[in-house]
Amino acid sequence: SGGSLALGSAANFAIGAYAAITGSTGAGSHVNGNMFITPDNSSSITNFPPSVVSGVTHAADSVAVQAMIDATAAFTAGQTLGLAGTTIAAEMGGTTVTPGNYQFTGGAAYISHTTGHSTLTFNGAGTYIFYTASTLITGATGSTDTPPFAFIGGATPTNTFIYWIVGSAATINQSVTSAGATFYGTVIASAAITATQAGTIDGRLISLTAAVTLSDTNTVNSPTASGRGGGMMVILNYNYNQYLGG
Repeated sequence: SGGSLALGSAANFAIGAYAAITGSTGAGSHVNGNMFITPDNSSSITNFPPSVVSGVTHAADSVAVQAMIDATAAFTAGQTLGLAGTTIAAEMGGTTVTPGNYQFTGGAAYISHTTGHSTLTFNGAGTYIFYTASTLITGATGSTDTPPFAFIGGATPTNTFIYWIVGSAATINQSVTSAGATFYGTVIASAAITATQAGTIDGRLISLTAAVTLSDTNTVNSPTASGRGGGMMVILNYNYNQYLGG
Protein backbone atom coordinates (compact mmCIF):
# COMPACT_ATOMS: atom_id res chain seq x y z
CA SER A 1 0.00 0.00 0.00
CA GLY A 2 1.18 3.55 -0.67
CA GLY A 3 2.11 5.92 2.09
CA SER A 4 1.19 9.57 2.22
CA LEU A 5 3.85 12.26 1.96
CA ALA A 6 3.03 15.63 3.52
CA LEU A 7 4.58 18.54 1.61
CA GLY A 8 3.39 21.21 4.03
CA SER A 9 3.44 24.71 2.56
CA ALA A 10 5.62 23.48 -0.33
CA ALA A 11 2.43 21.97 -1.76
CA ASN A 12 1.31 25.50 -2.63
CA PHE A 13 4.01 25.94 -5.30
CA ALA A 14 4.60 24.82 -8.88
CA ILE A 15 8.31 25.74 -8.85
CA GLY A 16 10.77 26.39 -6.02
CA ALA A 17 14.54 26.74 -6.01
CA TYR A 18 17.56 27.53 -3.86
CA ALA A 19 19.76 29.25 -6.45
CA ALA A 20 17.88 30.22 -9.62
CA ILE A 21 14.72 29.83 -11.65
CA THR A 22 15.25 30.17 -15.39
CA GLY A 23 12.38 30.27 -17.84
CA SER A 24 12.72 29.58 -21.55
CA THR A 25 13.10 32.33 -24.11
CA GLY A 26 11.33 32.62 -27.46
CA ALA A 27 7.67 31.77 -26.92
CA GLY A 28 8.42 31.31 -23.22
CA SER A 29 7.26 28.72 -20.70
CA HIS A 30 4.04 28.81 -18.70
CA VAL A 31 3.99 28.16 -14.96
CA ASN A 32 0.42 27.59 -13.80
CA GLY A 33 0.84 28.15 -10.08
CA ASN A 34 3.11 29.96 -7.59
CA MET A 35 6.92 30.05 -7.41
CA PHE A 36 9.44 30.56 -4.60
CA ILE A 37 13.19 31.07 -4.35
CA THR A 38 15.43 31.20 -1.25
CA PRO A 39 18.06 32.15 -0.17
CA ASP A 40 18.72 33.74 -3.56
CA ASN A 41 16.26 36.47 -4.49
CA SER A 42 14.24 37.72 -7.43
CA SER A 43 17.40 38.80 -9.29
CA SER A 44 18.06 35.08 -9.83
CA ILE A 45 14.72 34.58 -11.59
CA THR A 46 15.36 35.16 -15.30
CA ASN A 47 13.48 35.01 -18.61
CA PHE A 48 10.17 35.95 -16.91
CA PRO A 49 9.07 37.40 -19.38
CA PRO A 50 8.85 35.99 -22.00
CA SER A 51 8.00 33.07 -19.70
CA VAL A 52 4.96 33.72 -17.52
CA VAL A 53 3.79 32.64 -14.07
CA SER A 54 0.08 32.73 -13.25
CA GLY A 55 0.46 32.85 -9.47
CA VAL A 56 2.49 34.69 -6.83
CA THR A 57 6.29 34.56 -6.61
CA HIS A 58 7.91 34.59 -3.14
CA ALA A 59 11.60 35.54 -3.19
CA ALA A 60 13.75 35.18 -0.04
CA ASP A 61 10.85 35.97 2.29
CA SER A 62 9.39 34.05 5.23
CA VAL A 63 6.94 32.19 3.00
CA ALA A 64 9.77 30.98 0.76
CA VAL A 65 11.90 29.95 3.74
CA GLN A 66 9.05 27.89 5.23
CA ALA A 67 8.33 26.23 1.89
CA MET A 68 11.98 25.17 1.63
CA ILE A 69 11.95 23.82 5.20
CA ASP A 70 8.79 21.85 4.46
CA ALA A 71 10.15 20.49 1.18
CA THR A 72 13.31 19.30 2.93
CA ALA A 73 11.28 17.58 5.64
CA ALA A 74 9.20 15.86 2.97
CA PHE A 75 12.39 14.58 1.36
CA THR A 76 13.45 12.97 4.64
CA ALA A 77 10.09 11.26 5.07
CA GLY A 78 9.94 10.12 1.47
CA GLN A 79 13.47 8.74 1.52
CA THR A 80 12.63 6.67 4.60
CA LEU A 81 9.55 5.20 2.91
CA GLY A 82 11.44 4.49 -0.31
CA LEU A 83 14.32 2.76 1.45
CA ALA A 84 11.81 0.48 3.18
CA GLY A 85 10.00 -0.18 -0.08
CA THR A 86 10.24 -2.68 -2.93
CA THR A 87 13.44 -2.73 -5.00
CA ILE A 88 12.78 -2.42 -8.75
CA ALA A 89 14.97 -2.19 -11.86
CA ALA A 90 16.52 1.18 -12.70
CA GLU A 91 14.76 1.23 -16.09
CA MET A 92 11.09 1.87 -15.40
CA GLY A 93 10.03 2.11 -19.03
CA GLY A 94 7.95 -0.88 -20.05
CA THR A 95 6.96 -1.74 -16.47
CA THR A 96 3.73 -1.55 -14.46
CA VAL A 97 3.61 -0.49 -10.82
CA THR A 98 0.88 -0.47 -8.19
CA PRO A 99 0.51 2.02 -5.30
CA GLY A 100 3.42 1.63 -2.91
CA ASN A 101 6.96 2.64 -2.03
CA TYR A 102 9.91 1.81 -4.28
CA GLN A 103 13.69 2.09 -4.54
CA PHE A 104 15.94 1.35 -7.52
CA THR A 105 18.84 -1.02 -8.11
CA GLY A 106 22.10 0.75 -8.90
CA GLY A 107 20.98 4.11 -7.57
CA ALA A 108 19.92 5.82 -10.80
CA ALA A 109 16.45 5.67 -12.32
CA TYR A 110 15.26 6.02 -15.90
CA ILE A 111 12.15 6.14 -18.03
CA SER A 112 13.02 5.33 -21.66
CA HIS A 113 16.79 5.10 -21.12
CA THR A 114 17.20 3.03 -24.27
CA THR A 115 14.93 2.45 -27.27
CA GLY A 116 12.16 -0.04 -26.58
CA HIS A 117 11.76 0.85 -22.90
CA SER A 118 9.19 3.60 -22.87
CA THR A 119 5.82 3.52 -21.10
CA LEU A 120 5.62 3.55 -17.30
CA THR A 121 2.17 2.30 -16.27
CA PHE A 122 0.44 3.14 -12.99
CA ASN A 123 -2.11 0.46 -12.04
CA GLY A 124 -4.55 1.71 -9.43
CA ALA A 125 -5.44 4.92 -7.65
CA GLY A 126 -3.27 5.87 -4.69
CA THR A 127 0.19 7.02 -3.63
CA TYR A 128 3.41 6.07 -5.42
CA ILE A 129 6.74 6.97 -3.80
CA PHE A 130 10.00 6.38 -5.68
CA TYR A 131 13.44 6.82 -4.11
CA THR A 132 16.64 6.77 -6.13
CA ALA A 133 20.02 7.42 -4.54
CA SER A 134 21.36 8.97 -7.74
CA THR A 135 19.92 10.62 -10.86
CA LEU A 136 16.59 10.40 -12.61
CA ILE A 137 16.43 10.85 -16.40
CA THR A 138 13.38 10.55 -18.64
CA GLY A 139 13.61 10.24 -22.41
CA ALA A 140 17.37 9.76 -22.39
CA THR A 141 19.58 10.59 -25.35
CA GLY A 142 20.17 6.86 -25.86
CA SER A 143 16.51 6.34 -26.75
CA THR A 144 14.40 7.21 -29.76
CA ASP A 145 11.17 6.70 -27.78
CA THR A 146 8.87 9.21 -26.16
CA PRO A 147 8.65 8.47 -22.38
CA PRO A 148 4.88 8.26 -21.83
CA PHE A 149 2.97 7.58 -18.63
CA ALA A 150 -0.12 5.36 -18.69
CA PHE A 151 -2.90 4.93 -16.11
CA ILE A 152 -4.94 1.72 -15.78
CA GLY A 153 -6.92 -0.20 -13.16
CA GLY A 154 -8.92 2.84 -12.12
CA ALA A 155 -5.85 5.09 -11.91
CA THR A 156 -6.06 8.54 -13.46
CA PRO A 157 -3.76 11.58 -13.37
CA THR A 158 -6.10 13.10 -10.76
CA ASN A 159 -6.28 10.20 -8.29
CA THR A 160 -2.62 9.13 -8.31
CA PHE A 161 -0.10 10.88 -6.06
CA ILE A 162 3.38 10.33 -7.51
CA TYR A 163 6.52 11.32 -5.61
CA TRP A 164 10.07 11.06 -6.94
CA ILE A 165 12.83 11.34 -4.31
CA VAL A 166 16.12 11.56 -6.16
CA GLY A 167 19.64 11.58 -4.75
CA SER A 168 21.12 13.99 -7.31
CA ALA A 169 20.09 15.74 -10.53
CA ALA A 170 16.89 15.23 -12.52
CA THR A 171 16.52 15.72 -16.25
CA ILE A 172 13.03 15.59 -17.72
CA ASN A 173 12.51 14.80 -21.42
CA GLN A 174 16.21 14.84 -22.26
CA SER A 175 16.34 13.72 -25.90
CA VAL A 176 14.88 15.45 -28.95
CA THR A 177 12.52 12.50 -29.51
CA SER A 178 10.96 13.10 -26.07
CA ALA A 179 9.70 16.56 -27.06
CA GLY A 180 6.01 16.97 -26.31
CA ALA A 181 5.92 14.31 -23.59
CA THR A 182 4.03 14.81 -20.33
CA PHE A 183 5.81 14.08 -17.04
CA TYR A 184 3.75 13.38 -13.92
CA GLY A 185 5.08 14.15 -10.45
CA THR A 186 6.29 17.09 -8.41
CA VAL A 187 10.00 17.91 -8.30
CA ILE A 188 11.70 18.98 -5.08
CA ALA A 189 15.40 19.06 -5.98
CA SER A 190 18.72 19.76 -4.36
CA ALA A 191 20.67 19.09 -7.50
CA ALA A 192 19.58 20.95 -10.61
CA ILE A 193 16.27 20.10 -12.24
CA THR A 194 16.20 20.66 -15.98
CA ALA A 195 13.27 20.22 -18.34
CA THR A 196 15.21 19.97 -21.60
CA GLN A 197 12.65 19.59 -24.38
CA ALA A 198 9.32 21.31 -24.86
CA GLY A 199 6.59 19.45 -22.99
CA THR A 200 4.31 19.39 -19.95
CA ILE A 201 5.06 18.79 -16.29
CA ASP A 202 1.97 17.99 -14.24
CA GLY A 203 3.48 18.41 -10.80
CA ARG A 204 5.97 20.54 -8.87
CA LEU A 205 9.65 21.30 -9.53
CA ILE A 206 11.48 22.26 -6.32
CA SER A 207 15.28 22.30 -6.04
CA LEU A 208 16.59 22.21 -2.46
CA THR A 209 20.17 23.31 -3.17
CA ALA A 210 20.32 24.33 -6.81
CA ALA A 211 18.32 25.67 -9.76
CA VAL A 212 15.24 24.87 -11.81
CA THR A 213 15.67 25.44 -15.54
CA LEU A 214 13.00 25.29 -18.22
CA SER A 215 15.14 24.99 -21.35
CA ASP A 216 12.27 24.95 -23.85
CA THR A 217 8.60 25.93 -23.99
CA ASN A 218 7.39 23.92 -21.02
CA THR A 219 4.03 24.11 -19.28
CA VAL A 220 4.21 23.39 -15.54
CA ASN A 221 0.82 22.68 -13.99
CA SER A 222 0.78 22.86 -10.19
CA PRO A 223 -1.25 20.02 -8.67
CA THR A 224 -2.62 22.54 -6.17
CA ALA A 225 -3.86 24.77 -8.95
CA SER A 226 -5.35 21.88 -10.90
CA GLY A 227 -6.53 19.75 -7.97
CA ARG A 228 -3.93 17.06 -8.61
CA GLY A 229 -1.17 15.59 -6.47
CA GLY A 230 2.25 14.02 -6.67
CA GLY A 231 5.91 14.88 -6.46
CA MET A 232 9.50 14.29 -7.37
CA MET A 233 12.26 15.30 -4.96
CA VAL A 234 15.97 15.65 -5.55
CA ILE A 235 18.78 16.33 -3.08
CA LEU A 236 22.55 16.03 -3.36
CA ASN A 237 23.87 13.38 -1.00
CA TYR A 238 26.81 15.53 0.09
CA ASN A 239 24.40 18.22 1.24
CA TYR A 240 22.49 15.83 3.48
CA ASN A 241 24.09 17.00 6.75
CA GLN A 242 23.77 20.65 5.84
CA TYR A 243 20.05 20.48 5.19
CA LEU A 244 18.75 17.62 7.25
CA GLY A 245 21.06 17.68 10.24
CA GLY A 246 22.43 14.22 9.44
